[in-house]
Amino acid sequence: MAFEGVVTPDLDASELPGPAGPFVEPRLLERPREIQHVIVGVAKDLESANQLMASTEKIQGVPIGYPVIDLAAGLLANPDGYVVVAGKFARRGYAQALASALRAKGLDKTMVIARRYRHDRFSPLNISNAPGKVGRVFAGVADIEVPLLAEAKKDSLGTGKVVEDGSSVVVLAREETDQGVWLKVKAAEQTGYIPVSRVLVDYNVFPSPNAQRAILAVSLGCQSGTCRWDYWLVDKKLSQRRLVGPRAERLLHAFSPDGSVVAFSSQQRPMILVFEDKRPDIDLGPGTSPSWSANGKQLYFRRPGTHKLRDEVMIARAPDWKVDVFFDFRGEPTYPKALSAYPPQVDLLENGTKLYTMFYRLIRKDGGFAIHRWKVLLNQAGQLISKKGEQLTK
Repeated sequence: MAFEGVVTPDLDASELPGPAGPFVEPRLLERPREIQHVIVGVAKDLESANQLMASTEKIQGVPIGYPVIDLAAGLLANPDGYVVVAGKFARRGYAQALASALRAKGLDKTMVIARRYRHDRFSPLNISNAPGKVGRVFAGVADIEVPLLAEAKKDSLGTGKVVEDGSSVVVLAREETDQGVWLKVKAAEQTGYIPVSRVLVDYNVFPSPNAQRAILAVSLGCQSGTCRWDYWLVDKKLSQRRLVGPRAERLLHAFSPDGSVVAFSSQQRPMILVFEDKRPDIDLGPGTSPSWSANGKQLYFRRPGTHKLRDEVMIARAPDWKVDVFFDFRGEPTYPKALSAYPPQVDLLENGTKLYTMFYRLIRKDGGFAIHRWKVLLNQAGQLISKKGEQLTK
């Protein structure tokens, strides 16, 4: 059974942002069929793209993390040059609302381009046919040395020397200038500047809340439609590193709110707790999709849910981290990879007084079957407050 994602339903006008935003789309818990790109304009070179991005950044209401510079290849019919993306949305109404607001502010070339959904986690080095390859450091996390990928050397700014392509850099500072937002970086004995657009934030490096450690994902490339990564747990200077997810399609992980504990699992591996103070690891048994309570004293995760296994919500409590079933849901679990390869994590609502998650169930009827999704709301004791079901496919 193949899934191309769901068609995102239209929203009522009252649910869409006004001309001033904020254009921060509500979380979408299912895989959308398309992603709407709000493109401000096209530039032939990075210097022009940075100028256009600077103009966009001055406008209030642009979504968090945007605008960014991306390659025109794959988005437009003419693949040459770069585009400035002001936002990406699953809901077309949100994209159109932002585009209208930007046009009203003078960016009259703004357009909305729909492209099939894909996972955004990628390595720029794999874009073999891209003109001028946009190189990016893995993340702008201060004091973490990360690879600097291929890029035109003219991007350096200021009194520092040019930082050579292919070197490793340490992000020293973020600086805003009349020419845009730049990162001051150091490579060996050289110090220079690169535009913030070369930072692939939150894709390949996942820093802990206290900025002392990070999960670093190193792309191993893709083959037959499957991409694999080596996931490393590293300290700020990369002097201590540990391979926690070798050749994994994905590492399900979560740092505690204070950053002192990280929980992770991948592909048939158990849920593991690793402590910053070097206490021995704790094996919590089979598990996936971890998330933490606000105080970091409880870890919620899901047990795999296929065949005879359930997909209960589990809880492990400090200090001994004993694992108990927090909530279970009747029915036959099913998680087709193209739809939702892992049971969704537990989200905290209303300051942690309520918890939300979803269950996918296979319904057999009249010689056929269908997949239903149940949205479940729980209280702090793991008791059901409400549930809402919907059929996704036959």
